[in-house]
Amino acid sequence: MTIVHGNGRAAVMFAGIAAAACLLFAPPPAHAVVSSQVNGGGQLFVSGDGASDSYAISCVAGTVKVNGADPSGGPTACAAITLLGGNTGPGDDTVDLTAVSNAAGFTNPRMQNTPFGTYIALGEGADVGVLGPLGGEFEGEGGNDQLTGSDNRDRFGGGPGSDTIHGRGGFDLVNSGSGNDRVFGEGGRDNLNGQGGADLMAGGAGGDLLYGNGGNDALLGGGGRDTAHGDRGRDRCRAELLFNCET
Repeated sequence: MTIVHGNGRAAVMFAGIAAAACLLFAPPPAHAVVSSQVNGGGQLFVSGDGASDSYAISCVAGTVKVNGADPSGGPTACAAITLLGGNTGPGDDTVDLTAVSNAAGFTNPRMQNTPFGTYIALGEGADVGVLGPLGGEFEGEGGNDQLTGSDNRDRFGGGPGSDTIHGRGGFDLVNSGSGNDRVFGEGGRDNLNGQGGADLMAGGAGGDLLYGNGGNDALLGGGGRDTAHGDRGRDRCRAELLFNCET
């Protein structure tokens, strides 16, 4: 409906009222819901609702927080946490574990059993995950993920999709999964495995083991005495020991 009156101010007013009505009666936006609970054994488990969720684990005044709140069941001492696990589900999720450290209060001896003290399964989606100083394991399940490790021992499973993985220091075990992946071991003696696709495996410092495992891969050792196994495909290798490399 259009009203023209005088200098058009009535039409403008009508349009403004209509727009306000649309905002008033529009359905509210969906909000991601993150759940967390601690079982009797001190195992903290987090999960999402299938939307694009964000998770930040921290220790505040000696108690564990998930996105700034207590887990269901009430306050729990950080020192009582024996394992951190989770399954984010579908969606483009972000997992920040940079505050999970001894210094922050996560001092239980079982949490020090890296990389087995932390395990997070990342569901379908383009996920971002960063491990804390205690290290741990990320398992991607599809999507172009960006995963970053610690200076401790870490494990990564990229899953399907073209992933980018930075191991940082310490011993890292990486199975990048299918897709055109970019894996950087950086410090430490790393074991980096491509699994199909045109992958880049860059070992960095330390004596690394690099495996192409199918596709036209680039296997670059870096510092240290490195071993490159090109396997199937036409692979480009730079290492001290070369196997099944074309260039």
